[in-house]
Amino acid sequence: MSKRLKIKRFLQHPAECAVASAASITNFYNKKIDYDKVRLITEDMLETEVNDGLYDGEIGVLLNLLGFKSVNIISTDLDCFDYGWQKLSKQKIVENLQHMSRVNAYYRENCKSMIKFLTFNGYRNKLIIDYTFGKYIREYLDLGIPIMISFNWTTFLRIPKFNDKGENDAYKGSVEIHAIVACGYDENGVYVVDSQNTFYKYKLKKYKGGRYRFDWEDLMVVMGCTGNLIVPLEYDKNLIKYEF
Repeated sequence: MSKRLKIKRFLQHPAECAVASAASITNFYNKKIDYDKVRLITEDMLETEVNDGLYDGEIGVLLNLLGFKSVNIISTDLDCFDYGWQKLSKQKIVENLQHMSRVNAYYRENCKSMIKFLTFNGYRNKLIIDYTFGKYIREYLDLGIPIMISFNWTTFLRIPKFNDKGENDAYKGSVEIHAIVACGYDENGVYVVDSQNTFYKYKLKKYKGGRYRFDWEDLMVVMGCTGNLIVPLEYDKNLIKYEF
């Protein structure tokens, strides 16, 4: 069992769960950083529309811009990565991702974001290809380090898929990925902070408060081959270059 970390919950705008989670984690180290400031950095320095959602590599770079010298992304996403890459150098992984982005257009943007993450100048970022998420969650939380978890939200909530128009669509709809912050654990599950504040109604109202325990078994299932752990390390507020 770990000590429960005191993580501030920010209420997100649509599609901004990763931005809100990044704000919660950074605020743990630097109380001057809030959700609005993270939104500004996302739009002005990450150069992306804040409400478009973020790829994993973009989340890692955003955390660098917020003051973390290094970020570990732990993933078993076999659409973009391969277990044959586990022991390769960072440069070789980048080369493989460059090739992947050329031969598979569907995953091109995700691969490009990961390339930027791994080559972001001056930062010690790392991709770890692994699926033992529970081990890493316990390891970092035991050290008092909050971590971001991304997972298959559609499976977790047992809801229909939605298409680009926001309509239920079993045939052309896509799976939603959601990001939350892990702040503690016990033998039964992981305690999390969830920024979503509009969707949790009716049978989902038990999640509305944004703080709940995610059972270990459920978490491992919904992370599956689409989820990731994003671990920001070595915080230094002087690395923030944005003028608020």
